[in-house]
Amino acid sequence: MRPPTARAFRAFLLAVVLPPIAATTLIAIYIAVAFSQDLNSEALEPLLMYIFMTGLLLSLGGCLVIGLPAHLLLRRLRRTDLWAYGALGLAGSLAILALNGITSGRWIPSDPIDWAMTGLTICGGPFAGYIFWRIARPDRAAIEVKA
Repeated sequence: MRPPTARAFRAFLLAVVLPPIAATTLIAIYIAVAFSQDLNSEALEPLLMYIFMTGLLLSLGGCLVIGLPAHLLLRRLRRTDLWAYGALGLAGSLAILALNGITSGRWIPSDPIDWAMTGLTICGGPFAGYIFWRIARPDRAAIEVKA
């Protein structure tokens, strides 16, 4: 069995990458359905790449600044159940939205894409917490393998 640090590292990487991929896919589906008659693939590709890269940077920042310290705190407090990781993921995504509101001065989304990004940001935190918890499984004790 691999050491728990390798599992935690893989879980961290997937928790950073999977929510932006899911968000970009859902927004691409929304754009394709909502604007199918006006769809211009030359304009759509840069928009989706921007959404993905923005989501990836926000996800990486949230996982580094909020996720890893929260994981260490939860392990110290022995609160390693799924609900704790989901709640901290939600708190992290709300903190990212608050930081975005403070820096941009816009607290209310103005168009459908902003609403979609806000909703997906709120859902992305618990999703990242679930992915990390599911792979790292901090609730299970590490099994020592004797050679």
